[in-house]
Amino acid sequence: PPPGGLARTGTHAGSPQEPRAQTTAMTAPLLLLSLHACATAPPLLTRRHPGGVLEVRLNRPSKLNALSSEMVDGLREAVVAAREEGASGLLLTASGDRAFCAGGDIRQVAAMPPQQRRDFLRREYSLMIELFALRDSVPVVALADGLIFGAGAGLFMAAETRIASAPSSLAMPECALGIVPDVGATDYLRSCLEGGIGQWASLTGGRFSSDAMAAGGLCTHVCGADETERQPGQRSLPSTSDAAEAVQATYSSLVDCSSAAELRDTIDSCGAAATAPMAAATRAAAGGYEAAAASLVFARETLDSASALQRLPARLCDAAEAAEAKGDLGLASWARDTRAALSRASPAALLVALECLQLPLPEEPLARRAAALGAELAANQALGCRDEFAEGVACAVGERKGQPPRWEHASVEEAEGDPAVQRLLDAVRRAPPLDLELESADERRSAAGRSLEQIDRAKGKLL
Repeated sequence: PPPGGLARTGTHAGSPQEPRAQTTAMTAPLLLLSLHACATAPPLLTRRHPGGVLEVRLNRPSKLNALSSEMVDGLREAVVAAREEGASGLLLTASGDRAFCAGGDIRQVAAMPPQQRRDFLRREYSLMIELFALRDSVPVVALADGLIFGAGAGLFMAAETRIASAPSSLAMPECALGIVPDVGATDYLRSCLEGGIGQWASLTGGRFSSDAMAAGGLCTHVCGADETERQPGQRSLPSTSDAAEAVQATYSSLVDCSSAAELRDTIDSCGAAATAPMAAATRAAAGGYEAAAASLVFARETLDSASALQRLPARLCDAAEAAEAKGDLGLASWARDTRAALSRASPAALLVALECLQLPLPEEPLARRAAALGAELAANQALGCRDEFAEGVACAVGERKGQPPRWEHASVEEAEGDPAVQRLLDAVRRAPPLDLELESADERRSAAGRSLEQIDRAKGKLL
């Protein structure tokens, strides 16, 4: 949606009547000006609307709004401001229509020294628990349009009200980077989703459409989709064939609210997204194979150990052959694609991710999220400082983009036999819940300043 008063940049083309040469002559300077503006625009924009809603906009559209260290600190400051200044609500939005947030800035993280990587992860995970806890006092709303991946999914799922545009999709592809699904994923992917869907998504990076997100409770509303059945007196979020118009209309209805009560009433009057059993909804939204097959093959009761994880590729191969023999080409294709996704993941990351997914969690929501974040932090502070993470980043977005990673272990069995991996599994089992440290605004700004100084020093060393 247009920023509605937030700082923005743009260019103006010459009029159609101007001579071609003159228009061409203007193009290069304007392009350079636009590129300069994009390079210097702040990565995070905040605005308090007249009614008291505090909007925080991720503003790196050319980088798919990837979450940088500076953005993490800015978001934590915004959470403090919303809590201390009595905001009517906290609204998370993003610039552009390609991505709400495609994850953490893995290039930036991979360039950090190990201790700085660990510090970044602690601050990032602290943001997630602080945002989750804020819901008890201030309505927290996330409005997403586009990709909701990795850390972006963590931000989105920390909000109480989660609105996705019809073209949006959510995924956690961390195992292909050599780390485990994090920012709370090992909680919400299993608490929202039935059967083995959560384990399937965690281990393979499987993607959910907005329809499947709604069916599984990953989003509370979808805007820009066809209207669904609703209770008398309820109205759906804006429905139009133009997704951008629907997102803009939803945005306007949220920022125009003048109190927390009005914001909640506006959301409540729209009704929640239509829900259905996950198997039926996913069957309608994505061909039916993810829900039915994942519930069988990835169920927590059967995929509960390293040995079961080792047998998984063979089970998927058998499933593909059996489906093909029955003429079910869709299921055969799903099984082969899933097996291929597993083959691209780090065996060590798969093993540790499964351990995180099998850990018992408390029933109370905040304690549950804190426990999941604590285990994820123990896992990724270790995995993120191994050479495998650099390898995963290089093959995902770096100099070897598109090539298969060369993992340290050839199989899950080999990873299980590594004493270092066993020590990490033990650390994950013993990890304490992530602390909720509620700092004042002044304390948070001081901490953010120290973090920026560390980044500058690290850049100097790299140069």
